Amino acid sequence: TKAFDQLQHKQLLNKSSYVSRTSLPHKSWMGISSTSTPHGVFVGPAPSTATSSGLGTRVSRRALGISSVFLQGMRSSAAPVVPRSGEWATGGGAAAGLNSSLMEYRDKVRALEQLNQQLEEQICLCLERKASSAGAWGPLKGEWEDVYKQVSEAILDNAQLMLQTENVQASAEDFRE
Repeated sequence: TKAFDQLQHKQLLNKSSYVSRTSLPHKSWMGISSTSTPHGVFVGPAPSTATSSGLGTRVSRRALGISSVFLQGMRSSAAPVVPRSGEWATGGGAAAGLNSSLMEYRDKVRALEQLNQQLEEQICLCLERKASSAGAWGPLKGEWEDVYKQVSEAILDNAQLMLQTENVQASAEDFRE
């Protein structure tokens, strides 16, 4: 959990978590026209324009449970993703760009796997804490049941006394008439 907290803190300091329309260059830049591109959320450091470290990770909104209303406010401040200079302009740039994209994708998958492993460890710790605290309720449950029975009996006794009081009052009114 400490490593995960440090990772989150580092991300906030770098202001590198951002929302973008896609992790790849826009299709119109590659000669393919499209009006819709998939929406995603990048997790981790933003992809650098100088290197192809690719430590940022694209995750769908559904996987993160983020509503589109929340993302609307973030899109206005999102940094646009632009192709690296020379990747798509040169003749061999398409192959180099594809190779670079595959390398970035592999790095993103590894980053997601590490994040997933950390989250699984946190979930296991939480479940272990809940399981250990649930075992402490065993002796208290018997005491709670005894108190619950006493309260239930007192409520019934109170209801019987109220009914008897109403009957006596009704009998007194009948006797006066």
